[in-house]
Amino acid sequence: MPLTDYADVLDRIGRALAMQYDRECDVLNRPGVSLACKIDQNYYLVVEPLFSRTIAGWCAVNPDVVLETLKRTGNMVTCGMDRGHKIALSLTWRGRDREIEAQCGFVLADFVERALSMYSTRGPSMGLSDLKICESGRERVEDFFAGKTLPGKWVYAESPVF
Repeated sequence: MPLTDYADVLDRIGRALAMQYDRECDVLNRPGVSLACKIDQNYYLVVEPLFSRTIAGWCAVNPDVVLETLKRTGNMVTCGMDRGHKIALSLTWRGRDREIEAQCGFVLADFVERALSMYSTRGPSMGLSDLKICESGRERVEDFFAGKTLPGKWVYAESPVF
């Protein structure tokens, strides 16, 4: 079994993400539609396994390799000795009348924005999305991020957000 060239796979992921963003800007930052939404200056929240599988299809790489590459290069937040990358959370956003439950992961904003800066014609400028984590998940998020920089306190909201 050949060794995985994580640098090459990471570059392919970044290129594919930027190319799709150029084709359709709703790929990022539109709650309920996008693969990833910027929740604070450090993190994009992603729905798993939708994110890794979709990216894998775009860059023609096995989804397990995409996920392993993001985890091993430190571009996806992991938790514990098993390097788990998903957490069950309730999410809401402006205009939503009820919360939704999802398996979520966190990708470093630096990775996404570097990819957009290098490969997108739209550029890396990305404000925060309207996506919020319901307050009931704060403790789970803090446990998940143990020993790492926590998302900002503004990523939480009582649900629903109108």
